[in-house]
Amino acid sequence: MVLDLFLDFPQGFKIRVGSYDRATVTAFFDAETGESLSTDIDAPASAFHSNYDPVIAPTK
Repeated sequence: MVLDLFLDFPQGFKIRVGSYDRATVTAFFDAETGESLSTDIDAPASAFHSNYDPVIAPTK
């Protein structure tokens, strides 16, 4: 059995590498174990803003 979850973020949300002005997130979980099977972020390309600075080397 699979549990699907649809979340709408019309006011935007932040992720580790940037933020979205607006987006819809779809996530699928195994209903018995709670294991995440898949996550998809659907948003217009213009809604994403990266906080990645290519001048600064990434840390490990």
